[in-house]
Amino acid sequence: MIKMYLLLTIISICTSFSSAAPQPSTTITVFDKFGGIWAYKNINQKFDCSEAVHTISFNQKKKEAYFDWVETDKNPPQRSTYTILKHTDKVIRMQEHGEMRKDNEGNLVIWDLIKVSNGEYTWHRKDWPSNGSTGYFKKCHKK
Repeated sequence: MIKMYLLLTIISICTSFSSAAPQPSTTITVFDKFGGIWAYKNINQKFDCSEAVHTISFNQKKKEAYFDWVETDKNPPQRSTYTILKHTDKVIRMQEHGEMRKDNEGNLVIWDLIKVSNGEYTWHRKDWPSNGSTGYFKKCHKK
């Protein structure tokens, strides 16, 4: 009887250790949603992931966002860097480094990157009406 009790106790302890082991996080963050390659409408007003694309990435601490693109084959790659001011699960509010544009009140422009759907986003300026935004960008998926 004592052997059975000890065996059950050991099994119980081992089970509690195995269930308490840390599991990898499967939570998708707003940064995961925005990270990647995106296309804007080309001259024919169609999304084309072979042209008019840019890449969005973030530093490890999620304090900066990077937008990389190539305008033409003759020009070197371009980069815009933004300071992330705050974020929710669908919006990242940020300000471009070196921003010189000002709103009507004289403040430097602040941008909201808004996730419209699972595969689209748009830009909204803080000083625009709530329904004001740029055109949409579409996520390019690897084949």
